[in-house]
Amino acid sequence: MLEVRESAPDAVSVIGTVDLISGGALRVALHAAVERAMSAGVPTLEVDLHGVEFVDAAGLGILLGAHRRARRAGLRLRLVRPSPALARVLVLSRLYRVLDVQGCDVVDLTDRALSAQGTSSDAVGADAVPPPRERDRDDSPLAAT
Repeated sequence: MLEVRESAPDAVSVIGTVDLISGGALRVALHAAVERAMSAGVPTLEVDLHGVEFVDAAGLGILLGAHRRARRAGLRLRLVRPSPALARVLVLSRLYRVLDVQGCDVVDLTDRALSAQGTSSDAVGADAVPPPRERDRDDSPLAAT
């Protein structure tokens, strides 16, 4: 079960399971939140993920799509207070390097450990990452949001 609550034009909270089943509802709610934030003229939309119990690949794709949609609208999408389970997935998938994640000890510790080694999180694995495929580009007609 998934619940998305709007607390202000620039803030929403996600509670429950984010997976293939609930993904459609989350996608619609995030798209609407981006539209509201854009209409209100706020620069940042905060998505509180403290109540997320589980996320699968479909859920990560929805968060990435919302990130792209917000960026195209001139907004910043900030993921705040991800649950420990979601924080672990963001670190293991390295999506914390792409998405703006705040209020997460795991991500903060990862960045500090890399800084201590003299490496930024942006540089980790840069040589191992292939160039984006056509479907991964923001301007591609296949990029679904």
